[in-house]
Amino acid sequence: MKNILIVDDQPAAREVLSVYVESFSEKAPICCSSVAEAKQVMIERDGDIDLIISDYNMPNSSGWDLYTYKHDLDKSLPFILVTAESREDLNTRGEFLETNDHFDFIRKPFYGHEICESLELFFPKKDSSEAKFMSLEIDYFLKYQKEEISCYIKLTKGKILKVSDGDAFSKEVLLKYKSKGIERVYILKTDFHSFMESKLESLHSQLSSQKGTDESSVGIQSVTVETVTDFLRTIGIRDSHVEVAQSSVELTLRLVRNKKGLNSIFKQLRQEENVRSSISVLSSYISALLGSSADFCDHKCLEKLGMASFFQDVAIKDDELCLINDKNDPDFLKLSKENQSVVLMHPLRSAEMLEKLEDLPTDIINLIKHHHESPCSGGFPRGEGGNKLGVIFCVFILSVEFAHFLLKNGLDEENVLLFKDDIEQRYTSGNYSKARELFMDVF
Repeated sequence: MKNILIVDDQPAAREVLSVYVESFSEKAPICCSSVAEAKQVMIERDGDIDLIISDYNMPNSSGWDLYTYKHDLDKSLPFILVTAESREDLNTRGEFLETNDHFDFIRKPFYGHEICESLELFFPKKDSSEAKFMSLEIDYFLKYQKEEISCYIKLTKGKILKVSDGDAFSKEVLLKYKSKGIERVYILKTDFHSFMESKLESLHSQLSSQKGTDESSVGIQSVTVETVTDFLRTIGIRDSHVEVAQSSVELTLRLVRNKKGLNSIFKQLRQEENVRSSISVLSSYISALLGSSADFCDHKCLEKLGMASFFQDVAIKDDELCLINDKNDPDFLKLSKENQSVVLMHPLRSAEMLEKLEDLPTDIINLIKHHHESPCSGGFPRGEGGNKLGVIFCVFILSVEFAHFLLKNGLDEENVLLFKDDIEQRYTSGNYSKARELFMDVF
């Protein structure tokens, strides 16, 4: 694949996407800041474009306009649409997102692995010797490199050679190879994603400031990984504990991506409105913090808590309904009988959907079935008390409730104190009391 066209009105987005594209093609893409400019490039090149990656929301004309223009010229030309919109929003406006081998969809704010997964659909697989590497221009790497990273170069016959160890990084070595005509440095995929993290965080901040606080239909701001980790540090959680939680969440994400059925559902969840994804992000980090601090929770237990966090609400789509965590909530009592049933039954229906997938442990299914239970009368669907549920179930229930509380009231220290006062009164029976004690120790 030779000529890739990137279209986005944001310079930071064009830069990030260009770096990822170049790591696959090892050739600079053609970058445009508008649909009109992109159309002109397509005319001048007379079909000599192999892939288009386009933002959706741009001044004067949208990425969808470019897609329909492309579709009329060449239906088989691969196209990746990048947008902060959900599929449902675009479909509501009649912009049907087809599913075929020539189209993919990335939801903003995007993450490195999502860009890679999309590009992998349209690029030939790398040789086994190169599959674990990503490449960067040497100048770009040296400009933004902050940590010591092991570096490699590709020799003329395609062999990958290590030229610098992480603990003995040498800028001079790379410049020497550049003087000999070698333009790109190779680093391991894990190091590449770490290297690009600050660039993605900067881009996410710009996107957040543009979108404002009206991101969802119920007026609640989206919660990202960066939002959560910053919040945890702000309220006094030690960096080492945050890093342990982050590692646990990232490990679970890798496991999800290795399971075709789960990964398909996860990608769909990421492309939709923000309440479900915000709850999953919050509860995954909260449960990982609690689990990693408990002597009864090993790495397998942490994986189960993470999986349950990601998929707890797959059967409920409405953001307003997704926010309800108690059947005594006034917002629940105002709902129609039909919507009340949707809320009350979604833990069981989510579990039923996931039971159809490959080798998903029963423990995860059971956590999802019980994630809205409560030590008091407001739990659902079964209303099981603390004497009937194991301590891991109670830890997960507490994590989910805390995630809902923060999402409704805001991520700040005062709300943490309010929540602690509340559970002191309610989480007093059976294993709920053990979950409360663990929460008090961590937070």
